[in-house]
Amino acid sequence: MTASCGVRRRRHQFHFPGISFILAACLVPALPAGAEDYAKLLTRGDPVTDYLEAIDEAEIHIGPYAMEMADLYLGLGRSLASTGELDDAMRAYQQGAHVVRVNDGLYSAQQTSFLFPVAEILDQQGDWETARETMEYIYRINDEHYDGLSLEMLPILERILDWYQPRGQALTPQMQFENMHLQEKYANHIAMINEQLKGPDHPDTRAMYRRIGQMHYETLYHEQQVGRMPIDRKLVMANGMHPSSHITKDYSRRSHINAGTEAFRKAAESFEHDSGAEPLLHAEALAQLGDWYLSTNKKQDAAEAYRQAYEALADNEATAYAADAYFIDPVPVRFMHRDLWPVDGAGPGDDGPWVRVSMGVTRAGEARDVEIVETPEDMTRQQAQEVASMLGHMRYRPRLVAGSPEVTHEMIWSFPVGHQ
Repeated sequence: MTASCGVRRRRHQFHFPGISFILAACLVPALPAGAEDYAKLLTRGDPVTDYLEAIDEAEIHIGPYAMEMADLYLGLGRSLASTGELDDAMRAYQQGAHVVRVNDGLYSAQQTSFLFPVAEILDQQGDWETARETMEYIYRINDEHYDGLSLEMLPILERILDWYQPRGQALTPQMQFENMHLQEKYANHIAMINEQLKGPDHPDTRAMYRRIGQMHYETLYHEQQVGRMPIDRKLVMANGMHPSSHITKDYSRRSHINAGTEAFRKAAESFEHDSGAEPLLHAEALAQLGDWYLSTNKKQDAAEAYRQAYEALADNEATAYAADAYFIDPVPVRFMHRDLWPVDGAGPGDDGPWVRVSMGVTRAGEARDVEIVETPEDMTRQQAQEVASMLGHMRYRPRLVAGSPEVTHEMIWSFPVGHQ
């Protein structure tokens, strides 16, 4: 193999009969697309050796920068990664991307298949910053290639977004903020493509707007936990405020509140354009908008959204009977879960352990008189107190009576401890 990839060559004592056989038969396992039909021709057992031999021969016959070389480097990288040789795998992927750039240009989108695994290896090795820069480069070349607005870009954006989402726990607080900001950036791009090319009433569009709302909630919650919010420099420049001033920090916080409001509002409004949508889903989207208002201390706006949610069921002949029952009990505001846990009964996919709690909920969704009434046998008193404290600080969607929030003086709620 070439020195640029840095993997030691190992040669077999026979000659390959032809270059087409070399380029096809040696691409297993982890075959690039289009090479699978040749797998049956391979009889040797070491894929890394196979790829190295094929690369040596291919360089002689077609040159080191022939486009076919890129597929060989991709297969070599996959084989090396599968055996844990990450540094050599990364060099193979980088060499393949280099071949693509030589043939198709510096910003060729065909580099994507090579750069995603490079970012994943860098992340495994703890180099989050370089991995992030690689992901941003993937975004830029595809944004340029597809002109920013194409359904073909959605899988790329979704893969980038999925890569960022589980990263928060291992990062410093400031890096976590940056991670959250990047998630919002890519999610907004997905939402824009969905809205313009699939339509504002498409389920994918409303799901992404709800996801964006969740992201802004997480950012605000994280700020509350760590006590500081990174400042958007564009806001500072536009408004002439110093980054460290309380006014600037409040402005940045409000920008997240406003963006979250817009996202949940668009998710709810999408049902107005969808004549076939289920009224129950429309009501829940409006109620989640109310939950957002409640969580950001906009109580009057929350009450109006809850009223609209109730009426979405009550004014429909098919669901009028369910309007009161659907909002009869308070439920926790849980933006980061697809399903809200019920007031009583089993949670989604969880058989326990459970803590049974007695509590009241005000019209503003605040818990009152939280008392643990039953715990698992192995739960300590301190653990029970921690659960009670957590539940006491949560926000709840209040029960609705004819569409208006009302006080719940006492309810019994089964809380699934396994989720926390």
